Amino acid sequence: MFNLIAFFMPKTLTKLEIYTTSLFSLILSGTADLFLDAKFNLYHYFHEGIQLIDYIAMIGIYPAINIIFLNLYPQKKNYKIKIFYFIIRSLFATIYEYTAKETSFFSHHGWKIWYSALIYPILFFILLLNLKFVRKLK
Repeated sequence: MFNLIAFFMPKTLTKLEIYTTSLFSLILSGTADLFLDAKFNLYHYFHEGIQLIDYIAMIGIYPAINIIFLNLYPQKKNYKIKIFYFIIRSLFATIYEYTAKETSFFSHHGWKIWYSALIYPILFFILLLNLKFVRKLK
């Protein structure tokens, strides 16, 4: 569903921005998963350890979420609207993770859902900083 939305939505991002920020989101998520899943066993997709299906899930989720988040980001709005956007997106991501956990798509071991709720705004901010960096390089 995320991929359909990302594919068909009107774009404010260029193809280069979509490509580079999507690759960045995959590297960021892959690195986090490598340590938090494989090394510390705090959570996993489907089965413990890193497997091909985990990679497919990452490719199916992270670039689409990245494109939707950055494409809809209210760049020309005031900071209150931007903060509200971060809160809404982080709340949605937390609810999505909770739902994924309840359907066994995702499992927590030592990880708590509130950790994610605190980290999502930071991750979204990092994605935004990366987009600004890409635009500066361009």
